[in-house]
Amino acid sequence: MVDTQGRPKKLMAISAHPDDMEFGCGGTIGKWIREGWEGALVIATDGRAGTADPDTRPEDLVKTREAEATAAAKVLGIEDVTFLGYPDGELEDTRELREHLVREIRRFRPEVVFTFDPNRRGHNHRDHRSVGQAAFDAMYPYARDVHHFPHLAQQGFEPHIVSEAWAWSDEPDTWIDISDSIDLKVAALREHASQISNPEGLMERIHSRHEEQGKSPGYQYAEGFRVHRFRWPG
Repeated sequence: MVDTQGRPKKLMAISAHPDDMEFGCGGTIGKWIREGWEGALVIATDGRAGTADPDTRPEDLVKTREAEATAAAKVLGIEDVTFLGYPDGELEDTRELREHLVREIRRFRPEVVFTFDPNRRGHNHRDHRSVGQAAFDAMYPYARDVHHFPHLAQQGFEPHIVSEAWAWSDEPDTWIDISDSIDLKVAALREHASQISNPEGLMERIHSRHEEQGKSPGYQYAEGFRVHRFRWPG
């Protein structure tokens, strides 16, 4: 899919942990990139806490998870992957995090950003809450307005307007048919071998979950999102 000038459209996923994007929106991103979109991925934490094995050294796991995330992104067609390196489990919605996200948004200049629903009902991982809220704030007002983080503009990261935020959510208002890309999602998830103790069981759950999500729109498999379309004056 391209815009009226014939350029590929751009999407960005902003996640907390190295495997969040694949779980939340991997089928949609893989589908859109197949249709001609360009994609980028920003991962906020280093994933060092993602193990139940007390003998695993966190610094070793960081390297493993970075390699897994890079390989999984390539399965979906994403070559542009940024690791912000915040400690796993300690993410806060800070000015520093928002600045990092603004820089990446202004650098890649996506029309659509995928991230967590910061208003999800029920308990949610603190890293998910933090990065979801920070991502929405980074999109508006910070990435758009020249007087926020003016030093970024001086470095060449000019203000950018994001058109839509797609938050993977338990209460979606928009569904994407991933019947032709669920196998791509599964293939990407398989790259996260350090996180999968029962690959076949996990994949059964993925199919079951997205089959359930597909019932409302009438698709075999679907991913659901709450879509926020930014309305700008003028």
